[in-house]
Amino acid sequence: MSSKWEEKWFEDIDYLKENLIKRHKNLFFNISSEEFEEKINYLK
Repeated sequence: MSSKWEEKWFEDIDYLKENLIKRHKNLFFNISSEEFEEKINYLK
């Protein structure tokens, strides 16, 4: 069972991911979307 801290961490990572995709002007200039997903999942 995950702790509240872990749940909040996952929520924060998801929030970051969603907002980077929406707001970053050129997010995938140096990294592919697949690499981005891998790195996000690594943080979780």
